[in-house]
Amino acid sequence: MTITFYDIPSGPLPNAPFSPSSNTWKTRYALNHKGIEYTTTWIEYPDIAPLYAKLGVRAVFQNADGTPLHTLPLVHDHATGAIVSDSHAIAEYLDNTYRAPEYAPLFPLGQPSYGLHRAFHDAFEAHINSLWQFCLPGQYAALNPASQAFFKPSKENMFGKKLEDFAPRGEEGAREWEKVKAGFDAMDKWYGDNPFVLGDQLSFADMEIAAFVLWIQTVLGVESREWKDVSTWNGGRWAQLLDGLQKRGMEALKV
Repeated sequence: MTITFYDIPSGPLPNAPFSPSSNTWKTRYALNHKGIEYTTTWIEYPDIAPLYAKLGVRAVFQNADGTPLHTLPLVHDHATGAIVSDSHAIAEYLDNTYRAPEYAPLFPLGQPSYGLHRAFHDAFEAHINSLWQFCLPGQYAALNPASQAFFKPSKENMFGKKLEDFAPRGEEGAREWEKVKAGFDAMDKWYGDNPFVLGDQLSFADMEIAAFVLWIQTVLGVESREWKDVSTWNGGRWAQLLDGLQKRGMEALKV
C-alpha cells in the first residue's frame, strides 16, 4: 500500500511539473527523506474543500471569520487508513508510524522534541513574515486558471489589498526586502558553522526552511534579483541547503 499525497499543481494536468506551494514542499521533502512509497494526486484550490468533504476530514485551521480553512498538504496512508493534514502534523505522523532506524527520522531527538520544533516553526515564520508580499504574486502566476480564480480573491480578502499591490516598490520595497534579509541573517545564527540546525543531523526544521527557499527560487525565478540575493546571503548557505538536500536524494520536485 502507498500513501496518497495531495498537492497543488502548476502547469497542465495530469503532468504538473511542480507545486508552487511552500507548505506542500515540506511534506514532499519529508516523504522523500523517509523513503516512503507515495503517489501524488494534484488538486486545484477550489477542489480542496470538496476533497475534505469526500474524505470526511475536518479542517485544522480557520479563516478570520471562523469558517473552516481547507488547506494542503494532506496525506492518506492506505496502510493504516489515517488521513492527516498540516505539514507539521503529517511529519509527526510519519515519524510515529514509520520509525527509525528502518526509516530516516524527521525529528532525530524523538517525540520529546515535537514541541521544540513547533516553537521553531513560530520563530521561523516570524522571521520570514515580510517574504509573503514578494512571493504570493509569483505563486499566483504559476497556478492554473482554476486555482487562480480561487487564490486571488482569497488572498486579497486575507491581506486587505489587491494582489497587484502586494509587492512593495521603490524605497518601500527596498526597506521590506531588508527585513527579509534580516530574517535570514537571524536564522543563519541558528546554524552556526553547522550544515543543519541540529549540527550534522538533518531534521524537519531544515526541510521547512528549504521549502521556503525553494519557493523563492521557483515562483520568482532563478534569474530574479530576489533569488540572486538569497542564494548569496550568509555565505551562500541557503542555496547550499537546497543542494545538500538534493544530494541526499530529496529532490522536492520528485513526484
